[in-house]
Amino acid sequence: MKDDPRQLTMKCEEVAMESSRPTKSVRLSPQRQSSFICYSMSIPNLSRIVGDLLECESANDLFCRDDSILSLEAAIHDIHLLLREPQRFLFESNYPLKTCTKMYGRSSEAKALTDAFCRVASSGLSEAFVIGGFSGSGKTRLVRSVCDSVIAANGMLVNGKFEETSTDQLSIVLSAFDDICILLAGSNSTERSQEIWQLLHSEFGASFHLLVRTLPHVLRLSPSSWAAFSCDYDVNSGGEVNFFSLCDIIKRFMRVVSSSSCPVMLFLDDVQWADQVSLGLVYSVLSEINNASCMLFVGSYRDNEVSQNHILYEFYDRLSAFHVPLSTIHLDGVTEDETNSMVADALGMLPRMCRSISQVVFRKTKGNPFFVQTFLRSLVDKCLLTYSLREKSWTWDIDEIYAENITPNVLDLISVKMAHLPQSGQTALKVASCFGIKIHMSIVKDLSETPQYSSLFSDLNKAVEDDFMDLDADGSYYRFVHDKEALNTLVKHADSLETKLDAYELQQSILFNRFDPNEMGQLLVTVIDILMSLGENVTHEDIATKDISNQVFLAKKRFDDSTDEILLHMQQVSSKNHVAIMQAYSILVAVVHIVRPKVFPYFAARWAQFCLQHRVACKHVAAVYVTFAIVLCGKINHQDIQVGRRIGKLGLKLLNESDSCIYVLPSVHLFYYGYIGILFEPIQVCIEMHRMAYDIGLQVGNISIAALHKLFMIFEQLHSGKNLQSLKQELEREMKMAEHYCSFPVVGTKLQAYYEAVSALIGEKSRDLSHQHKNSETRMLAYSYGQIMASTFLGHFERAKHMATVLEESRCNNQGIILIDVYVRFYHGLASIALQRRRKWRNPPKNTEKLIEVVQNASVCSEWNFKNKVSLLMAEKFSLCLQDSEAEVEYDVAISAAQSSKFIHEEGLACELAGAHHERLGKIEKA
Repeated sequence: MKDDPRQLTMKCEEVAMESSRPTKSVRLSPQRQSSFICYSMSIPNLSRIVGDLLECESANDLFCRDDSILSLEAAIHDIHLLLREPQRFLFESNYPLKTCTKMYGRSSEAKALTDAFCRVASSGLSEAFVIGGFSGSGKTRLVRSVCDSVIAANGMLVNGKFEETSTDQLSIVLSAFDDICILLAGSNSTERSQEIWQLLHSEFGASFHLLVRTLPHVLRLSPSSWAAFSCDYDVNSGGEVNFFSLCDIIKRFMRVVSSSSCPVMLFLDDVQWADQVSLGLVYSVLSEINNASCMLFVGSYRDNEVSQNHILYEFYDRLSAFHVPLSTIHLDGVTEDETNSMVADALGMLPRMCRSISQVVFRKTKGNPFFVQTFLRSLVDKCLLTYSLREKSWTWDIDEIYAENITPNVLDLISVKMAHLPQSGQTALKVASCFGIKIHMSIVKDLSETPQYSSLFSDLNKAVEDDFMDLDADGSYYRFVHDKEALNTLVKHADSLETKLDAYELQQSILFNRFDPNEMGQLLVTVIDILMSLGENVTHEDIATKDISNQVFLAKKRFDDSTDEILLHMQQVSSKNHVAIMQAYSILVAVVHIVRPKVFPYFAARWAQFCLQHRVACKHVAAVYVTFAIVLCGKINHQDIQVGRRIGKLGLKLLNESDSCIYVLPSVHLFYYGYIGILFEPIQVCIEMHRMAYDIGLQVGNISIAALHKLFMIFEQLHSGKNLQSLKQELEREMKMAEHYCSFPVVGTKLQAYYEAVSALIGEKSRDLSHQHKNSETRMLAYSYGQIMASTFLGHFERAKHMATVLEESRCNNQGIILIDVYVRFYHGLASIALQRRRKWRNPPKNTEKLIEVVQNASVCSEWNFKNKVSLLMAEKFSLCLQDSEAEVEYDVAISAAQSSKFIHEEGLACELAGAHHERLGKIEKA
């Protein structure tokens, strides 16, 4: 019967005792050798010890320094490790490679940080503790190592992380202070939470609502009390809170919630990206007179990214001036012995057994903890570090590893590792990088429901396994482990312009779905920089009207000089720069259309000129044509409109022949049928094309473009004669969908405006929402138009004329006239003539001819859509001027044209006005 493992240990110790004299060699009988081997077969590290002991017998020198021969001291040390830490060393080696979560070689630094917190807790006086070090040196892990001490002292640890790309660093600090409220509500009894609530209420008094605006989670302390309290205070009242008031609010808050019995540790990571305002808020709390707050501020920063004039040193000086205790430490790489321990833990091997590889790792990484683990994984990926199933241990060729030419730089290793990811994995990281250092789960879910990114969830989870990303504890977002390195590798330091532009194109699409004007503005600057670097003469500055007109003229001339055959068969080009410029322009015009619409014609014209000059054939050409066609169709000049129609039609033809039709169709159809086709095609055809593009937009995940198609459908259905009750129900459904699935604000605004107009037309009371939209031109346009239409149909001509006049004046400087402008002038003309009639004046208003001219120009393009409107305006003008026979002819034409086009509502309006005309003439039966 076999001995148990405890007997094996006793035998090992017996060997050690028998070998206590240096000159005596170990001699094992064959039976004892067999016994050791039998026990050690299932325990790789023990097997290695036994093997080395047996090897010593032939070496006849127990004290040789070669790792292949075991000294007695080393054998005893190894056995003690097996007994003391069996989970690490007694069983099979780690496979796959283990991620080390413990901290190495930072005991003195951890003690210094713990001592600082203890001083704050015992004295009640605030201090600052700043940690510098290179990226990956373990600054964050050092702070985490003292969490237990903070909790044991009844303290609260809150943290925040500054982001290089953030434009609001102050919100990161405020969010950390807001987290104190969450901790207080979660860790205290209801009675204690209520007590803190009362203390805060007493401290702030009538300005308590300012605290709630600044730290909204304070409501968690007493939700029931707030429900009653909020009846007396408007949280959103009082205007903006300036910086000094903000500092006062936070200081007063900290006086109440922090004390020596409940100290606060505020940890802010990546302070090298903080701004003066955010550090100023921290300073105001630390330097408060009489030390009313009890807080340890801990900041960490990458000292290789901080220059001598960085605001952090100014922060130090200000703390010193107010005698606030400040401790600073610097983290270099860990020692060679600690690196050996780290490698041993990662491999699950005894430290002695991996000494050779850890020495090379130390030389390559200088002991940087993050780089050590990244370097080991790169060796596994290159098969220079392999796991042997036969030996149940890791094996390597130290000469090959030593000869490997790997630059000691974290970016290089991450870049190489990313390059070996499958295409879907690289795409997933590019998608995530478009959102900064983290991507929220809601966005991942939305994208995963599209065919293009159906594997996004699994790819991001794989990125977590590969240590590119972390998943938040509550599963709310994915975050890059080392944000700057990952983002720079994916976007800023992309090895190809194509990769970079793919990421930006994806970012533009995603930003449209969640509509973030600030981020779109930043993207606009970035893409213009790319175009400038590629030799395009574009600028960030404002563009003069004459420059815009000149570029439009030059682009139009290029189209005029090109036949349809040439425009439909552009040459395939080999220049990657040309394709890159086309892609960059496609991103640019899409963003400009939203954030800087007045210069949209300029960039659309520049895009068209480049495309035609170089005859670039790529997936963007259809969009080039349709985009520039919008510019021409927005001009009053009839000749330009016809040229625009030609170019737009060519764009549609190219689109239908494109292999990537399904992905670009929603955007191209939005521009064509929303701004061009509606001037030429029957409105019912445009509705069906919008419906098709809406469905495709949802299929490919372009939610905001799909929503804009729905807007055009609603607008066109309203004018094409759809049943108003049915249209109202459709609007109610779409408003609910927009609220939940589309963050593009113009969609909800216009849906609400059309809903109010339809409600008024069917006799229901509508609301005056003008005050909600007065600060937004787009929102005011949607609301005003709905009210102009409803007021005209209901006979409120004063209101219709006033709103139409205001709207036309606000849009007089616009580069183009869109469909809604034609309708506004139609209703404006009807209202103006009706008011003249009420005043019993027989001359039409001075602007009547100009209003009719705009509608006539549109009618030349499409009699189906606009002939009835021109005839109705002419009939009303003739009726006012007592030209009765001419008026009767035009009324009949207006009614007949509306019937033919199936415009039921406009047919009814024409019948009503014609009836009033005949009634004035005494033709009661005809009226």
